[in-house]
Amino acid sequence: MKKFIVLLFLFPVFVNGQDYNDDLGVKFERDITFDKWKSIAKRAKSEGKYIFLLFNYGNTKSGIKYFNDYYNIIFADKLVSSFVNSNFISVLVQKDYDKNANPDANAFFEKLVSILNVKVYPSYLFFDEEENLVHRFTSWNYLKSNFLEQSKLALDKEQRFYALIEKFENGNRDTAFLKQLFNANLLASDSTDKYVLGFIKSRDNLFTKENADILMHSYSHIVAFDYLYSNQEIWKKIIDGDVLENFYKQEIRKQISETYYNVYNFKMYADDLIRQFDSKYPKYGKEASVKFLLWQWVRLDDGKNPELNYLVKTYIDSNFIIKLSSYDLNSLAWFGFVKVTDNFILNQALSWSKKSLELDKDNPAYLDTYANLLYKLGQIKEAIEIETKALELVKESEKKSYQETLDKMKAGKPTWK
Repeated sequence: MKKFIVLLFLFPVFVNGQDYNDDLGVKFERDITFDKWKSIAKRAKSEGKYIFLLFNYGNTKSGIKYFNDYYNIIFADKLVSSFVNSNFISVLVQKDYDKNANPDANAFFEKLVSILNVKVYPSYLFFDEEENLVHRFTSWNYLKSNFLEQSKLALDKEQRFYALIEKFENGNRDTAFLKQLFNANLLASDSTDKYVLGFIKSRDNLFTKENADILMHSYSHIVAFDYLYSNQEIWKKIIDGDVLENFYKQEIRKQISETYYNVYNFKMYADDLIRQFDSKYPKYGKEASVKFLLWQWVRLDDGKNPELNYLVKTYIDSNFIIKLSSYDLNSLAWFGFVKVTDNFILNQALSWSKKSLELDKDNPAYLDTYANLLYKLGQIKEAIEIETKALELVKESEKKSYQETLDKMKAGKPTWK
């Protein structure tokens, strides 16, 4: 358990905010200040309830929309609301960006984020009636069954998040338990490195298939990876080579994405990034770096920037392309079609699309990509032939979209925006 303490001297005396309790669904207390939190904690203790604390993105257009969507799908559900309202006092905290916002509530929000180390939104934290932080998880989807399952764990004194951490700190290194702990850390958006290191130190013989599986599924992007990478020759004798290589590539890309989350000036960053990781991981670094940069290119809205094209012109060669899956090839080709006007890049995208069809020749989506690229490059007759074939192969529910594309091609109208 983790004791939640907000020191009184950190805050001025606050005026209680207004309550907003919905008639249906989970009833949330809002506009929380320090004084109001004290009142809620006192009430929870007297009623024998826990406190459910939801951190939302913030009172912005996107934050409000996300909360409303989530409320309608999850918190308005009768099964969810019945369980939550019976066992918890629910509290919504979010930063209000409106100029007339309550500054005391915003100050409380900022202090909570710091004290509770909240890094992901939305985050769900649970406190017992004594204000001990006992459980937490973050939101990954809109499945009410997942939310209900996780919120029920808050009441389970053996299985909730901080109970698992306490068991680890008391020496539990059982394999099944560690897998459970690693998964709980992932759901809580917390690092598993400390626990992976404890696992490594607890094994007399670490080099087994079972231990390799634990390491590769521990969600540790530092400790587990370093141990598997620095002992490659030993692990190659124990783990399937393709499995091991895929793990290395995946983890290196995660390292890259954490270092260079947003890359908008490709010419400035690409060379240094690729050189850095190629030097650090000679067999895998260049491929992982280029792949990461390609997907950054996909994320960007403007395909006309010549610095984006620099990446393709400099680093995408046949040796790189043959390592991509048909799905990756088609995805990159499609985004090239949608975004790019440079004929060199469009022809490159056409070659990626052609390669995807060599791997999966009768995939209608891949044929559609290939046809659109041909059309954008002025090869109209062939484009119409390929799009016609795609229309024949696609399932009935998707034929309308394909027919519209074909009609535009026949009418000489753009198939892109």
